[in-house]
Amino acid sequence: LGNLLDGKSFMRNALERIVPPDVDATWALSALDLPKVRLRRPGEMLRFELLMHDLVQTGLDPNLTVLNCLDQCSRPNYNHYVLAELIRAGAVVVTTNFDRLIEIAWDRLYGHEQSPLRVAAFSNDFPASLPDHCPPTLWKLHGSLSIDGRDTRDSVQATMASVLSASMGVRKTAFLSSVIRHRDLLVIGYSGWDDLDIVPVLGNTGTTRRLIWIDHFTNGGPGRVQNASEI
Repeated sequence: LGNLLDGKSFMRNALERIVPPDVDATWALSALDLPKVRLRRPGEMLRFELLMHDLVQTGLDPNLTVLNCLDQCSRPNYNHYVLAELIRAGAVVVTTNFDRLIEIAWDRLYGHEQSPLRVAAFSNDFPASLPDHCPPTLWKLHGSLSIDGRDTRDSVQATMASVLSASMGVRKTAFLSSVIRHRDLLVIGYSGWDDLDIVPVLGNTGTTRRLIWIDHFTNGGPGRVQNASEI
């Protein structure tokens, strides 16, 4: 969605920088390859959270400074401006990203006429259910590296340990469930590989609202629309 590397490219760049010179880089990078079968599970490839966990545990990057580039990017693209407009129009925008690009887009569009966008990143920032009225808010389920210049790295769930220990927390889970029950859900730019927290909430929350999932193909083929039974 942004002027940032996608998750797989980010991991590839990180691996290329840490592979010892006596190790075949091609072999190391093969850990990112998806199994060549239609049905597969996240555990069959190297997860982002596991790579970040290993960087911390091995002492290569105990403070995960590798994530700093996400916080330093200040060039929103068209999609971020659309999301900022949707927030202003009353949509509930939820993201698993740590960067500030939606916030920057909001500030550039509306900073001169409205207060800064409220950002919910810590568990206590999330109400147990979707409120009827609240100020324009961006809901960041996996935390945020910074908010309004304040370091909020403690909110970030980037390692396997942080995801497993928190599992989004009771409040974030309850909030996301409430959103799914009361709003149509449009999913854009999301892989669906968060089988430890996000996907279980999607699967376990009963709702009569619509789920529309945009899957981006990179092969240049024509787009198609399928319902759940066809997929």
